[in-house]
Amino acid sequence: MDGFETDLWATGLWDGAADFFRLVDDSPSLRARERELGERVEAALSRELTAQTGAGPDDPMPGLVAGVVVGSRRAVLVRARQRMLGGEAFETVRAWAEEAYRRAFDLVENGVPADYGVRRD
Repeated sequence: MDGFETDLWATGLWDGAADFFRLVDDSPSLRARERELGERVEAALSRELTAQTGAGPDDPMPGLVAGVVVGSRRAVLVRARQRMLGGEAFETVRAWAEEAYRRAFDLVENGVPADYGVRRD
């Protein structure tokens, strides 16, 4: 969350990012590179979690946690990107993304509520 106060680039969002998003979206090689970078970040986080926790080679937890964290970030950025490309003002999207990141971190810390997504007919 510090990125919103000190370095917007680290959040994946900055004023004018829509131009960058268009550039990436228009290039198959840049889209592929974007996916590759996401995979590398997830693998690096998994390795770091393995080292920090002393997890064994068969322990799936570091990879699971890395996937949840990186997937959460990606989910926020995908929606923020759509909103910016749709013409929403940066400050509006930024405020939404900051709250979305808070909710994502809450899910990582506390898990998905047991009744989330359960139909109540």
